[in-house]
Amino acid sequence: MASHPSLAPTGDGNSAKVYFLRPDIGYTGVMKMAFTLSLNDKELLTLGTGEYALAYLQPVSGLVTVESFTVVQGGAMTKVKESRHFSFETGKTYYLAFGPRTLWPTSRNQQQWGGTSFAPVLITDAEGRGTALRTRPVGSAVQDPIPQVPADSIHRGDLASPPPGKTAKVSFHRDTEAFGSLCIHRILVDGQAVFSLRKGEHRTLYLAPGRYWFGLELEGGGFGFMCPALFTRQESTLSEGAEETYLVIESIGAAPVLLRIEPVRGRN
Repeated sequence: MASHPSLAPTGDGNSAKVYFLRPDIGYTGVMKMAFTLSLNDKELLTLGTGEYALAYLQPVSGLVTVESFTVVQGGAMTKVKESRHFSFETGKTYYLAFGPRTLWPTSRNQQQWGGTSFAPVLITDAEGRGTALRTRPVGSAVQDPIPQVPADSIHRGDLASPPPGKTAKVSFHRDTEAFGSLCIHRILVDGQAVFSLRKGEHRTLYLAPGRYWFGLELEGGGFGFMCPALFTRQESTLSEGAEETYLVIESIGAAPVLLRIEPVRGRN
């Protein structure tokens, strides 16, 4: 972390705690290179992809600037900047993430057309904890990490093992695509949350025979602006010993899809 006039001593209880979170959301090439973060035009810290850092700041208002690399129209690599104004108060904790923004040509800046910049944005405490699950602490954050939500978010443990009478088996799989990887997907049975799925995870429920509806909703355990409140559902009637499998599929600009996978039947 660079020397900065607004920095307070590590652990100072009278300072503002500001976490900077940059989860890996699947970018490749130059957009995986480190960000340089500045406060009021003076460098504060650098941040690699998949990392989060902590700065203890004296009470201060000013511009937080993100300088990053991108590839613009024509294939040239260049540096781009995004700045936003924030106020940091004594004794408060803040979580800053970085929202991607596509650059468009302007009369002043034709060369940066088609690139991507990253604007600093405030996220909530809950979003910060969710995002921390997808990042690793560096610097002061190693000694003072963000409290994390449990890695295994099982809300109904009684459905996760096969007790007597619950002979129907229902499995849910989530793919490993980069799109939507920040979002947590909550699975519901008849309107009640039973567990959450993250990228690449799968879980199985054991249910008694009967009619059910299975719901899928975004939990927002990451960037809230990337995880809107979307919901979908499927109905099913389970017989004795039935087995069903559902695949969670991300859908750009719409609710994720809960797709039932039909078993492959052998030919006679």
